[in-house]
Amino acid sequence: MVLKLLLLVVGLAVVVGAVVVVVRRTESTVNGSGAVAGWFRRLVEATGFSEVAEGESPAAGSETFDVSRYQRAVVNETLKKAWKTLGSRRAILGNDVRVAVSSEAEQTLRTRGMAASIDEIVQELRRIAQNGKYEIPADLSLRLEADPTLTGLQAVATPRTVERPKVVLRAVRGIVGEKEVPSDQSELLIGRAVAEDEFLVNSERVSKTHAKVRVVALNETEQRLVIQDLKSTNGTTLNGEQLTIGEDHPLAENDEIGLGPDVRLRVVVIRPEAVGGRPDEVAFDDDETPRSHPMDTENDLSDTSDSTTPEGQK
Repeated sequence: MVLKLLLLVVGLAVVVGAVVVVVRRTESTVNGSGAVAGWFRRLVEATGFSEVAEGESPAAGSETFDVSRYQRAVVNETLKKAWKTLGSRRAILGNDVRVAVSSEAEQTLRTRGMAASIDEIVQELRRIAQNGKYEIPADLSLRLEADPTLTGLQAVATPRTVERPKVVLRAVRGIVGEKEVPSDQSELLIGRAVAEDEFLVNSERVSKTHAKVRVVALNETEQRLVIQDLKSTNGTTLNGEQLTIGEDHPLAENDEIGLGPDVRLRVVVIRPEAVGGRPDEVAFDDDETPRSHPMDTENDLSDTSDSTTPEGQK
């Protein structure tokens, strides 16, 4: 019995010694520049495990700010500010949300790509809303702004509901009617054989799919409304100038679009909270239009009511 115990102790000692030798050799290899060291580093990186010895600092450029965790914090904070209305089972979020974030967070997200970060947050809000507990508006605008009083993962959301300006194409000659331009980056087709939710123009001199109008993104904060001729038979003009087929041409408020020789459309911006008269005939300060609005360019939104052609004038 004593002999068996002795043999067991000796065996354990041999095993421990062998493990120590392997560990030391591995450490020596890792600290070197051989192929095994590279393989070992890749294995460590693949497992996501890293260890910093006491007194040492993380390697330069290492990730110290958890972006995914912070985005979840912003989502949770935003949903907390959604409000319930009487008789509704869903909490409604305002369509204009400003989220105050720490300077560290703002800098990290901006370096990573602010537009992409905001888009991921909005997508997560819409995904959560699928459970039926929240209502996320289609025209949601979310902005992240640095607040020096906040630190780390802190965030403060302030949602509100605002009525946004609308851009419409209004017929001023040849036909009667108007159509709102989508505020997102979808397109509005114009022609005599387009779907009912597009701009249907009843004129034989207008092609089946004559032109399209859409909002394009210039950068993270700016958009522009453009028109493109879709190989129409009788051509498209902008303020009397013939458009090049297949190219985007920027639109501004009060621009006149010609579809063939007979039909004329005008670009009209309908601003909210108009008092008296038609909404588009009331002058407003430029500051009342969101900067991201596609018609908010350097020369747009000026008061040109004197040059406006009355509706229906031939």
